[in-house]
Amino acid sequence: MRNSTKIVRDAAEKAGRDPMSVRIYHNIIVAPDLPKAEEEAVVGGRAITYFELPGFGDLIVDINGWDKTVLDAIRAHPKIAGLNGKPADQAYTRQELVDVSKLLPQQWLDEGAAVGTAARCADQLMDFLDAGAHEILLHGSSPKDMGPLTAELKRALAAKGL
Repeated sequence: MRNSTKIVRDAAEKAGRDPMSVRIYHNIIVAPDLPKAEEEAVVGGRAITYFELPGFGDLIVDINGWDKTVLDAIRAHPKIAGLNGKPADQAYTRQELVDVSKLLPQQWLDEGAAVGTAARCADQLMDFLDAGAHEILLHGSSPKDMGPLTAELKRALAAKGL
């Protein structure tokens, strides 16, 4: 996230804008307190729907300095290669993409998702705020699963005096 913040701020300055006037939004998959199988679908299955998209997956990999051969392997997987340009989320459920997500390095999942207990997820989200995000867009888990995370975020924000 710090790298992304720097990229945005540098681009704003280059464009003649006040770098601190640019609002930064971070989009993150969250999976608080989920059973392992559901977590794999929410995080891994959902991530595949981003990585397989030409342009978007490439951008994520490039910005993070990750190994592009992993992206190639994802796109060569029979489920993805057979889509002929159709987005994976229109052809498969997240659960059906878990096998493809096994190609993702754990580091990619750790850096791109908030996973674990609600308290751990809240702490991860606070790290994004500390790195420069003004707002965080949460997705992945259903609203019914967000209650404990909401309580933990309130705790974490109060601890910082926010």
